[in-house]
Amino acid sequence: MAQVTPLRLLVLLVGITCGASSVIFIRGSQQDPILLVFYRTAIAVIALSPLFIYHYRRADVTMRHYLRTTHLKNCLLPAAIFALHFVTWNMGARATAAANATLLVNLVPVAMVGVLWLLFRELPTRREMLATALAILGVLIVSVPAIELNPEHLIGNAFCLVSMVFFAFYLALAKRFSHLPSLWLYVVPLYALTGLMCLPFGLWRSDWLSFIDQTDVLMTLALGLVPTVFGHSILNRMMQLMPGQTVSVINTFQFVIAGLLAFWLWGEQPEPLFYLGSVSIVAALMILVLRRPGAKTR
Repeated sequence: MAQVTPLRLLVLLVGITCGASSVIFIRGSQQDPILLVFYRTAIAVIALSPLFIYHYRRADVTMRHYLRTTHLKNCLLPAAIFALHFVTWNMGARATAAANATLLVNLVPVAMVGVLWLLFRELPTRREMLATALAILGVLIVSVPAIELNPEHLIGNAFCLVSMVFFAFYLALAKRFSHLPSLWLYVVPLYALTGLMCLPFGLWRSDWLSFIDQTDVLMTLALGLVPTVFGHSILNRMMQLMPGQTVSVINTFQFVIAGLLAFWLWGEQPEPLFYLGSVSIVAALMILVLRRPGAKTR
């Protein structure tokens, strides 16, 4: 049953923290952003391949046959959507103001309501709707004062909006693979296909061996290991184990973590509204976590 437990919440928060760290490694890398998607997914595949092989060998004959045939085809859709998310996000973030991009990409809980109903006919509970409203309010408090209504940003805003919808679909589709005996049997083919789909675009835009220095290599390696192996893998697993709307709302906490990391690493002092927005997001998290004794979870 999809439900929130203290252990699952802790694991999800670890995954969100890992995901928030991506801004560190993306800033530190000089690679073309599309080619960087290939590198991060390739590193993840290499790191996780032993786990994939181990669980593949443990699977029964029927499951092995499924993994060799139907499973790879089933992974094409989430991989394509994941790749499109990366491509549209990289294009949009560079063509609009940072505040615009931040606001749009953090509207995932709003899109998730429609995505979960469309794919699974799953509707959020009243508690989840209240938490969604508080989380979005927190994002608006931080982002709206810095929004730039510049006509030149229209295309960039559109790309960021589309990227956000792709991300919601990518997360929700993980639920379709909850029947697999191991998460690694899903995410390893997913990452491999995503990287291969992005590779042609990356090679078209840049030289695939254009590493600048050792720091560039280390940042790219860390991007593949921390936010991809841990961050995205944990998000996919929690989408299978917890209500999807709950996961998308809690994931907005990444916004708070990223702000704190920026302050710690680069001395970027948050605006006063950042703290007010963070309180709203934390309140949303508390509403989802602190259930009444005996309250039912789906």
